[in-house]
Amino acid sequence: MLGKNKKGGWIGVGVGVGTAIAVATKEPAWIAVGIAFGAAVIAVSNLKFYKKEKK
Repeated sequence: MLGKNKKGGWIGVGVGVGTAIAVATKEPAWIAVGIAFGAAVIAVSNLKFYKKEKK
């Protein structure tokens, strides 16, 4: 899922995991944590691909 056009899927994965944890713990803040995790994965993957393309 780290391909050029599929990076946005990580936010969906984060939302899904965050929602599952939020339902289990009854703490809605986990949804925001999931979104942040998905965004962080996208940011890291962008840096990784940017460095490869730059060489």
